[in-house]
Amino acid sequence: MSDQKTIRAPHQFRISEHQRPQRRFIPAARDPWHLPDEKIELPGPAQLPPAPGALNLITTILPPVILIGGTLIFSIFAGSINWLLMGPMLIMSLGFPVANMIGLITQKKAYQKALIVRKHAYWDKLEEVQVSIQQLVKNQVKTLQIVYPPAREVVRAALSQAKPLWSRRPSDDDFLAARFGERIGAPSFNIELPRYFDPNDALLSLAQELAGNFTQVRGIPALLEFSRIGSIALTGKVSVSVHGLARRLIVDLIVHHSPKDLQLAVLANSNEAVNRWEWLKWVPHLDAFDGTTKVQR
Repeated sequence: MSDQKTIRAPHQFRISEHQRPQRRFIPAARDPWHLPDEKIELPGPAQLPPAPGALNLITTILPPVILIGGTLIFSIFAGSINWLLMGPMLIMSLGFPVANMIGLITQKKAYQKALIVRKHAYWDKLEEVQVSIQQLVKNQVKTLQIVYPPAREVVRAALSQAKPLWSRRPSDDDFLAARFGERIGAPSFNIELPRYFDPNDALLSLAQELAGNFTQVRGIPALLEFSRIGSIALTGKVSVSVHGLARRLIVDLIVHHSPKDLQLAVLANSNEAVNRWEWLKWVPHLDAFDGTTKVQR
């Protein structure tokens, strides 16, 4: 069963017809906006250079062994050891493994240098992509800061009757959304690792690190979506902070929403509340009860 009561407003909240300005304001059409939604696929590095072969002991040791062994066998059959012949043979036999080792060391140095060049080239390529991603982050934050501006910009829009004034409509996705601060959120775009990549490649960590640096975006407006949550209750030990937050939300709502789409009512039971919220009597979204209005509960 419904209960009807007559609510009388304090004298300070009563507004006569000559007190409320009779001005007609036609809201401007809202500018379309969108957030960057690109799909960024990180590039892969160049193909790995061919690795140098390992030192083959058999092919390295076998030639000098055969050469020295053959020389010794020939000397035995000849009946005497010709040291003039053996000396050059020994030097020549040592030349094969030394040459193989020098060649292998040279190949390894060239391989390591190629790896370093490849790594720096991949760094440069990722840095170019990083610049593009940073620009997307700036565009996302800038767009959101324009659509959901800070308090000073909200007040400025109201005083100058700028485009944002009463620009949100019930058909908008962000209807009845009010900003109350900033938060850390996810990027509006996607970053994907290289499609073709050797999982054993050490450079994969560079791409993973770059993608990991952009999993969160700072400076995103924090919103209360009243069309979704319905209502909230503000409480706290510091009344100044509580009332400041309430005032911030109310100002955001009355600046961005037309009185045709949003109506406000203030229910108070103290003179202190009257002093705190009396400024709302000038807001067209609020009609104070004059003592004759009956409200169904």
